[in-house]
Amino acid sequence: LIALDGNTGNPIWQYGNNNETTLTASNKMIFVGEVGSVTALNLDDGVVVWSTSLPSRSVLKLLLRDNILYIDTVGGSFFLLDAETGKIIQSISYTINGAPNKDIPDWSDHKMDLAFVGDIAYFQKQTGYPDYKGEIIAMKELSGNRIWGSGDLFAASRNAASPLGIFVLGLDGKLLKFNPTEGFKEEIIQFIPSPVLRDDKEGWNYGYYVAVDTDTQSLFVYMGDSTQLFAFQLPILP
Repeated sequence: LIALDGNTGNPIWQYGNNNETTLTASNKMIFVGEVGSVTALNLDDGVVVWSTSLPSRSVLKLLLRDNILYIDTVGGSFFLLDAETGKIIQSISYTINGAPNKDIPDWSDHKMDLAFVGDIAYFQKQTGYPDYKGEIIAMKELSGNRIWGSGDLFAASRNAASPLGIFVLGLDGKLLKFNPTEGFKEEIIQFIPSPVLRDDKEGWNYGYYVAVDTDTQSLFVYMGDSTQLFAFQLPILP
């Protein structure tokens, strides 16, 4: 993890030993997901503020909301941590009595992909190779009632959730948009050729990503096989 000066690009501080997997930030701290732990660093100098060990393998995603860190792990549970202290507030199992926890849909071995827009939580669940079949589910907050589900979804990327729409790239090269409150689906862009997936999973490992910036109303799509980054101005009409 390297912090760079925004004006010059010069390195300011560096942290890590190749165990770092993901990160998110507040206005004063950087939170780093690692193999079996989460560490908070001072934003200005990279000094460790706290570090919390978790009974898991890698941390796959961190999401900060109302001073709570939502921790997506490769393991049996996901965790809620106090962002100021690193204290574990809650551990929630992905299964109940051997059956999937209905409020925590599986997302491959990563278990879940979670994003918030207002008071709605969006999960993306998906099976692994070879079919990558899954769906996006909208629920009231973390453990509330299901609002809508997307049905069959063959995704090459995780979703990017925003008030402008829920965006995900399909295996067929179509960029999909779901209405945030009702789940209506639109096919808004067709990329050609479609994402590369082969028996050796090489194409999947290239990485396909979708992100949305609500401030500039911009949509970004990255294709790992061709190392191309596309930027679009929202709204995009079908």
